[in-house]
Amino acid sequence: MRFPGRLIRGPVRPDRRSFSRFASLRWAALPIIDRRWTAPMSGVALGFGLFVGVAIGPATQGSLGTTKPMVIQLPAPAAPVTAQAPPATPGPHGGGTDQGHSGDGGAQQPGGSPPVFGSPPSATPPLDTISPPPATQPTTTTGGTTTDEQPDTGGSPSDSTTALAGTVVHRNPEALSYTLAADDGRLLAIHSRNAPSPGEEIEVEARQLANGTYVEQGNRRERGSHGRATFSGTVSFSDPVTGVYTVSGPGASLLVRGGIQRNPPEVGALVEVKARIAANPEPLPVSSPGEDGCGKPPALPKPPKVALEQVGLQVTGDAPQPTTDVEGVVEGVCRDSHKLLVSADDVRESGHDIVLGVPAQIRIGALKPGQVLKLGAEIGDAGALTLSSVAGDEGTDGAEDADLVQP
Repeated sequence: MRFPGRLIRGPVRPDRRSFSRFASLRWAALPIIDRRWTAPMSGVALGFGLFVGVAIGPATQGSLGTTKPMVIQLPAPAAPVTAQAPPATPGPHGGGTDQGHSGDGGAQQPGGSPPVFGSPPSATPPLDTISPPPATQPTTTTGGTTTDEQPDTGGSPSDSTTALAGTVVHRNPEALSYTLAADDGRLLAIHSRNAPSPGEEIEVEARQLANGTYVEQGNRRERGSHGRATFSGTVSFSDPVTGVYTVSGPGASLLVRGGIQRNPPEVGALVEVKARIAANPEPLPVSSPGEDGCGKPPALPKPPKVALEQVGLQVTGDAPQPTTDVEGVVEGVCRDSHKLLVSADDVRESGHDIVLGVPAQIRIGALKPGQVLKLGAEIGDAGALTLSSVAGDEGTDGAEDADLVQP
């Protein structure tokens, strides 16, 4: 079946007032009569679209406008602003009441004024809150180095240094040490590979070692020189024949020549000695070192070039001391008879040895002749000595050798 053609020939345009005409947006189109205007007009349309999109962006999640909005806070007014109170509402007792007003509609309370326009509500925190920086551990500066402050737990004595001062009275080349007569009279053994000469008055920083002696730390400072010195200690050897005796302290056993009176103090006496530092002393008679069955003794040392000659002597203790220090070279290890032979002074200047009995709890199997030891001894009847402690003292390494320490 064939339908008839259109009744009205020609283009059919919708009525301008019809909805389809409005929805087609052809009424809003700008006619372009020249192609050269195509690109500029397209750019204008695109820019207008971006402007409109950013303007409405804060209301759309995920758009470019979702960044945190800027909040401008107005300064507080110089004087409080009073706003008109809202109409009163009936109270429970029939009176006009409102927040910030009394029950009878009387005087206005300070807390009842409504907020002033433009000031942020007090209950709402600011959007941009700056948190305070995290607390940091306080620091302390020590010696030019900044370190974290820590509780003071105390350090071991070997980590600290002590300022020592006095007069050098003795050198011990076997132990690589020298002896300082401190200003208070104590005998201090200080290890050093470059020992000062006797008679020098010095100041030095020293660190205490495991066996109780010291080692130099830093440079020495010379205060001058003296030909005499005063020191104190316990007598660990006495020879009435030659008049010499040994005054001992921790790590030092010094021989003192008593002079012509030939009446030295007895073993165990606590004494204070004033001595002259004499050069080129007369040699003393030397006895044979060691004992049969106690090992081969070391070679005899050379006579010292400097000696201590007694000028004054004072026995300060009322009774002999029960113990004493002994510093010496091992001259014999008598395992069968449980004896230990050591030099009567730390460089065997006296030419004699002393005998120490060895109790069962002290092991001497690892000891050998020639070793330099720092010993402790108990003083018995007639000055007999019994070994009570053992420690190495052959240089700094020997003084720190824990394997030699007994008990």
